[in-house]
Amino acid sequence: MSFTNQEELFLQGFHVKNGIDRVLLAILKKSLSFSEYRWVINLFDSGEMNTDSLVELMVEDLLAYAEKDPASKGRTDLLTETSSSYCSVMHYRVAHQLWLMRSQCSGTDKLALKITENCRRTNGVDIHPAACIGRRFVLDHAYGVVIGETCRIGDDCYILGGVTLGAKGISGNPSGKRHPTLGNNVQVGAFARVLGDVCIGNHVFISPNSVITTDIPAHGNVNIINQIQLQRSGVGSKKQVLSSNEKVQVSGVMRLGDKLLLMCTGLKLCDVQLVDNNYTQTDFAVCKVKSLTSYLFEVSFEFQPQAFQSITPHVLSALPLHLQLADKNHVFTLLNPYGLTELITEHSRKLQGNNNEKYTRSHTTTL
Repeated sequence: MSFTNQEELFLQGFHVKNGIDRVLLAILKKSLSFSEYRWVINLFDSGEMNTDSLVELMVEDLLAYAEKDPASKGRTDLLTETSSSYCSVMHYRVAHQLWLMRSQCSGTDKLALKITENCRRTNGVDIHPAACIGRRFVLDHAYGVVIGETCRIGDDCYILGGVTLGAKGISGNPSGKRHPTLGNNVQVGAFARVLGDVCIGNHVFISPNSVITTDIPAHGNVNIINQIQLQRSGVGSKKQVLSSNEKVQVSGVMRLGDKLLLMCTGLKLCDVQLVDNNYTQTDFAVCKVKSLTSYLFEVSFEFQPQAFQSITPHVLSALPLHLQLADKNHVFTLLNPYGLTELITEHSRKLQGNNNEKYTRSHTTTL
């Protein structure tokens, strides 16, 4: 992209290597109208916008990416010229600073949102400019990342593509804090979802495709193993490692009438919950667990008829249901275990059939 003589003079004032200055101006040119672009340039020139701190953050992000991503080979010049992931972080940095100026300079929030929209449209990354993100932030293969308005992210975090840091609900979410808070040195794998106002501690590792709706303590580790999501707590400053006699293994799930039988070892069940596809506890059934042997558990369901009235079998079959198992040391989620969704769906159909029969009888009596 070519620059005017005034822009070249402006670039000389940055005194920054790695091409960050030129990429920054290119982002502004592509995101804003000509008059808006000139306005932001004037904010830089006048000192109203803190260029030094902005560029310092961008340089730290760039160096962290070059150091942590082996594919970059340490080439910062390649990242600034070719990486849409790093470019997305730059979009966020300048948009966030404009957002922070909105109370002193009317209209900068609109500019921030336009820059965010350009990033979403060109790079497939949606980071709200109000989100607060710490230093040395890395997005890698970032397409599909969504970071909500009230997110708080600490220093040295690394996030892969398809990750959602969002609210728990779909519509009607509260206007206050509704998005996650991530500590320092948190790693989030591809397509993971962290939902709601939850707190993720320092040095937490979240594996790809995990769904997090509860707090994770520092040094915690969340992994997907086959169809089981395992959450292990951190102990002190070290990650907890299961010894050979503590290994947890779920070997099978079997439906028996209106109950499920779980075969597992190494787990002392104290709580079972039915959760939906967002890992939110449902209100249409209460789970009860009974230990039959040291490795065999019976899970029964106490259905709540009032809650079922607004739920159709079609909706239930379209949204897989999961079982969340917990003892004092572990939280497991059995992902769509065999027979669970079918069991709930059948009960829903039976309940609706009874309601239709009652309506028919009542209508006939009235006639």
